[in-house]
Amino acid sequence: MKRQAAMVQKSDESRTMQPQEPAKSRTMQPPIYKSEAVYGKIAESRAELEPEIQAAAPVESRKLEQKQQELEQKQQELEQKQQEQEQKQQEQEQKATGQAEQPQQLDLFEEKLLEPKNRIRHKLIGQLFDTYWLVEFNEHLYIIDQHAAHEKVLYEKTMQTLKTREFTSQMLNPPIILTIGSTEEVLLKKYMKYFQDIGFEIEPFGGREYAVRAVPDNLFSVAKKELLMEMIDDLSEDAGARTADMIHDRVATMSCKAAVKGNNHLSFAEADHLIDELLNLDNPYACPHGRPTIISMSRYELEKKFKRIV
Repeated sequence: MKRQAAMVQKSDESRTMQPQEPAKSRTMQPPIYKSEAVYGKIAESRAELEPEIQAAAPVESRKLEQKQQELEQKQQELEQKQQEQEQKQQEQEQKATGQAEQPQQLDLFEEKLLEPKNRIRHKLIGQLFDTYWLVEFNEHLYIIDQHAAHEKVLYEKTMQTLKTREFTSQMLNPPIILTIGSTEEVLLKKYMKYFQDIGFEIEPFGGREYAVRAVPDNLFSVAKKELLMEMIDDLSEDAGARTADMIHDRVATMSCKAAVKGNNHLSFAEADHLIDELLNLDNPYACPHGRPTIISMSRYELEKKFKRIV
């Protein structure tokens, strides 16, 4: 027991004899929060990507514009196809019912160009080749033949005055002397009353000659010997009876000779007045000889020719 007590005493002494190490100094480090570190990295990545984002923005904008244009073009194509299908359906219905087919040109003008409320929206572009006038209206380009249009205006006005007897005569000084054959003389005497009723003053001048002393005022500018002889010669072309309407038609056709010709410059005011007169007619689409007065081309057709759309 004494030995054990001595051993315990020695161990206690050895503990007390060992030098004690000084306590290590501890410095306090600021705490690092994860959220601040994450936000810092996000800010750095944004700064790196910002130039790329700015460069990509115009590209994306152009792509969106192109897609929008493509959608608009497709919409126009769908509308055009729908119009074509409706037109074909109308044509089939007309054929089935035996109705005469109306020109496509007529439908376009009746629905759009000829409406009085739309006249102020016509944009007169100018004259082409001193013969054709260009008019922009409602996504269409209209091309008007000034000679054919003026012929139609003069013809319709003459027919109207002849039918309503609202014409006046214009004296010729000196008179035009016509020398006619026996056949023409018989026909002239037969239909003399018709000519007198519409403003002509024709009287015998001796032998087979006749003096034309007055003509309808709308024929004054074109009253020439050759033209009057042509009118009388037409009476012998048909052996059947001539009616007043047939003679009126021939006289009205003569008035077309006074129409402004192609390759003739018109002012904007003159062209505008001519278009007004043309569009006030019941049927302004063809001249008395059957030629068209107006043709049209849509914006869609024009852009398709330039391959702006497929």
